[in-house]
Parts: sequence; structure tokens; C-alpha cells
Amino acid sequence: MSERTGDDTSLDKYTLKVCPRETRQQVGRLTSHVAVAPVLVAGPVALLEAGPVTRVSEGGLQELPLRIRAVELDSGQELWSRSIRDTRYRGPFPP
Repeated sequence: MSERTGDDTSLDKYTLKVCPRETRQQVGRLTSHVAVAPVLVAGPVALLEAGPVTRVSEGGLQELPLRIRAVELDSGQELWSRSIRDTRYRGPFPP
């Protein structure tokens, strides 16, 4: 489940509530720039894919590559993230 908690100026404008399908009881929450994302829960940690995104920061444009994030369910803090190879073609297609 997710809810929009930020405005358009915020990159991570959605709060995702992590709930097992069996119980539907919330076990944690995390922020994301997308409203829906598959999450793998391994103990107190959630793993999810974060798509490539470009955002404006104080230093100009910042490009974040496709990556895997590990987030602590209790606090919502990111423990680590690792870039992964993005094999999707994002350029123009021929006519």
C-alpha cells in the first residue's frame, strides 16, 4: 500500500507501507519516487529496485542509475544501495 506524502518538488514523494499478503499487518514503511514497487523482505530489511531517475539538486542535475536499495523496516533508513546494469533501451526508435 502507498500514499503520497510529498509534493512535486520532493523526489521520494510516496510512502510505501510494507505488509505481508497473509496478515496485511504493516511491518514497516519506506519512501520511494514511485507509488508501487515490488519489495522483498528479509528479516528487518526490505530490498527493492529503484529505477533510474534524474533530479535537480543544489549542484545542478543529478542522475541516479538503476539500483537495488536495502532499507531498514523499523526506521525507513537506507542501509545501502548498489547500481545495477540497466539493459533497457531508452533512446528514440526508428520510424
